[in-house]
Amino acid sequence: MASTFITGRISYFSWTTRSLPESTAKVILPAVAAGYILPTMLLFFPIDDAQTRQSVVAVRQPAPVFVVIMTELLSRAIEYIGRGRQAKPDSPSADERIDSDLPYLSVLYTTTCIISASLHMSLIFSCLLAENLSLTRLFFPVDSFAPVASLADGASTFLKNDFLLVTASTFVWCWVSVWDLYRVGFSNVSPLSALVGLLAGFAGIGPGATAAAIWFWREQTMSQREFRQRS
Repeated sequence: MASTFITGRISYFSWTTRSLPESTAKVILPAVAAGYILPTMLLFFPIDDAQTRQSVVAVRQPAPVFVVIMTELLSRAIEYIGRGRQAKPDSPSADERIDSDLPYLSVLYTTTCIISASLHMSLIFSCLLAENLSLTRLFFPVDSFAPVASLADGASTFLKNDFLLVTASTFVWCWVSVWDLYRVGFSNVSPLSALVGLLAGFAGIGPGATAAAIWFWREQTMSQREFRQRS
């Protein structure tokens, strides 16, 4: 909802507001890896001690907040270190300075897309090859309000509902992001085409990979010279 209100203003699509500080773009991927991916991987470690496992789960829950904090701290550290360096005689042009974040963002989106697609497709193939696994039971809760037999079953139902809400909101967010560029005239991808593409992407390579691909395309579109001349 916040994204929808923010993108309602045409000034949001100015090419000068597209870019991130280079120091921030550099540290997003390391911050996500340390603050989110690592705690998530720890959840799947065979930890026998219940208290230790509970601590791991508790640490992962505010992981998105940790990522933001780490990104800000690392970005400021890079800026502070860079202040002591003298500027090179051949200073980059204004276009090069504004686009200096693109290589780092491209690596971020590509890495995220590959990892997410690999996990999603391996899960799909595992369900198709295994007789005791079902895609429907794996992704959708049978009855969210039915009594559960164990704590593990309750956690499974909770996570399924949680992931469904995240998937739905991500789908809408991606669709609105593509629609925004179409509505302001910077893209010829219609809302209907975007809807079909998103449905195929979410089913084929997964929500995470599709979202990363959408934002890779969006960054590239907003960095084109034709976009700058019209914005």
